[in-house]
Amino acid sequence: RCTSHSSESKERQKGFSSHSGESKERQKGFSSHSGESKERQKGFSSHSGESKERQKGFSSHSSESKERQKGFSSHSGESKERQKGFSSHSGESKERQKGFSSHSGESKERQKGFSSHSGESKERQKGFSSHSGESKERQKGFSSHSGESKERQKGFSSHSGESKERQKGFSSHSGESKERQKGFSSHSGESKERQKGFSSHSGESKERQKGFSSHSGESKERQKGFSSHSGESKERQKGFSSHSGESKERQKGFSSHSGESKERQKGFSSHSGESKERQKGFSSHSGESKERQKGFSSHSARRKKESLRKNCKFTQRPPRGNLTEIPVVKTTHVESGQFLFLSVLCMIFILVALLVSTTFFCLRQRSHLRLKEKLSSLGTDTSTDATATYQELCRQRMAIRTSERVERPETLRNSRLNSVSSQFSDGPAASPSTRSSTSSWCEEPSYMEDHLKNKNRLEREWEALCSYQAEPGAWSVGHGEQNSRKNRSDAVVVYDHSRITLKAENNLGNSDYINASPIMDHDPRNPTYISSQGPLLSTVADFWQMVWESGCVVVVMLTPLSENGVKQCHPYWPDEGSDVYHVYEVNLVSEHIWCEDFLVRSFYLKNLQTNETRTVTQFHFLSWMDRGIPNSARTLLDFRRKVNKCYRGAKEIDIAATLEHLRDQRAGMVQTKEQFEFGLTAVAEEVNAILKALP
Repeated sequence: RCTSHSSESKERQKGFSSHSGESKERQKGFSSHSGESKERQKGFSSHSGESKERQKGFSSHSSESKERQKGFSSHSGESKERQKGFSSHSGESKERQKGFSSHSGESKERQKGFSSHSGESKERQKGFSSHSGESKERQKGFSSHSGESKERQKGFSSHSGESKERQKGFSSHSGESKERQKGFSSHSGESKERQKGFSSHSGESKERQKGFSSHSGESKERQKGFSSHSGESKERQKGFSSHSGESKERQKGFSSHSGESKERQKGFSSHSGESKERQKGFSSHSGESKERQKGFSSHSARRKKESLRKNCKFTQRPPRGNLTEIPVVKTTHVESGQFLFLSVLCMIFILVALLVSTTFFCLRQRSHLRLKEKLSSLGTDTSTDATATYQELCRQRMAIRTSERVERPETLRNSRLNSVSSQFSDGPAASPSTRSSTSSWCEEPSYMEDHLKNKNRLEREWEALCSYQAEPGAWSVGHGEQNSRKNRSDAVVVYDHSRITLKAENNLGNSDYINASPIMDHDPRNPTYISSQGPLLSTVADFWQMVWESGCVVVVMLTPLSENGVKQCHPYWPDEGSDVYHVYEVNLVSEHIWCEDFLVRSFYLKNLQTNETRTVTQFHFLSWMDRGIPNSARTLLDFRRKVNKCYRGAKEIDIAATLEHLRDQRAGMVQTKEQFEFGLTAVAEEVNAILKALP
């Protein structure tokens, strides 16, 4: 285990010693072991006899060449130990198994991490010594064989680790020549190791794959972490002994192979020119040193990949999917940020829109309220002058008509003179008036009673009223082909100039006609009543449309639904619940019978188009037959009081003038003399009741 083959020992004695001339060549910086220096300068040379073996590609020094050709042989017992891969020289193996123990005094130096053989220890302490000075170069990672050892630490194979190559079957020092012939040669099997990306001289390649290769036997230690040079192992076992003369030189601490010893003593010397290259940390045997300096020998990347795949299993390419995880997270974060920003922006926009719409709505409501106030003020502010003027015009008209009637036969003239209006006219009269326009209501009841008692006078006045013709008197619209079906009787048709007009767009038949007339009291701009016929089955929807569009809140019905089996009016309200007439829903809310003569109903009227709802009250008088009169005026007066219509402000009562005024707006008002007489009686009783109530 410790002895080296004869020739090998000599070669190692010679093989690393500087042949006298070699030392000079090494001093020049480019010399190498004898012929090896030239071969190394050429890139393919090797140590003397080694050159031939390298040219052969597999030959090695003596028996060593055969072992190297086998690829696994090593120096004597070393080869077996190296084949085992982890065995070490003698006791050194045990120390190396412990991981950090070293030979004798060397162990202490290694514990310190920088100690080396004798003089090597000092050089290693200085950081530049290799084999001796090799140790320092190895510490720096650029020295090889000595300085090669440092290169071998970096993964650029060096000299003595050739032994590891020999373990792997990639013989060097002989096989190096063939590898160099292939273009990847290095000292011994370095080229092949470089093809793998991690090869080194001898077993250093394996140590370097593990990251702990070292010189020759040191390679094994470096595999375990602290292997050392073959022959050195024995020296280290002994303490400092080395092959032949080397042991003595190393025992001396500074001696080296011939000229090498001096170079190593200097701490930067190496085999011939290698010593200077090793001092520089990048030099190598001949051209190889430059390649090692560059550290980027050809196919290095490919070798590195292959070596990583085969040997460095822990360095695996991360899954491609993981490469996208971080961008996805960033993208998600950005998207979430953008979503938050857009959400806030939308909320702000919605709030602004709500604020603007609310402001607009408030302003619009305010303007509507102001407009309603103006309209209501216009509607309620009835001009007193306009009312007085209208009344004066009515009096003048009646006076003119009275003057015209003076020329008529005596019977007509006498009946007209009995008219209250003729007695109060401002125009010329045929006979003097016995009454003043300023007469009080106290005189009216006695006059009416006297008027009622004189049957002949009442008859003559009724005949005068029947001969009255309203101006103008056209009924063309009511007698139209489409509208005649909506009239209950042809005798009662609305005037063209005085009729209620519906909105055709809201009507079921797209018609604006209904048999109803507006009745004005004192202001022609604001009709007080609407006089209408009892609705037919086909005109019920038109009736409720008229009620809705006219804004009526009270309906006074003076006819029963049927009389002597003859239908007088179609029931235009539901008996219970609700009914829908076109777009108007009528809901019966209540029905209250006040007496046997009349009752009161309350309705909810809803427009289904606008969803508006109104309340309508109906007063239904039951005891007034067609072309007849009620049994008593008292019931009608009670009914009138229920309706609560009061003629306040009237200075005089003229029944004839009132009837003519009504007939000017609707034909057929007061159909019989009995009805006319009943009217006078009812008014007289009402006036008497009012006078009795006065203090």
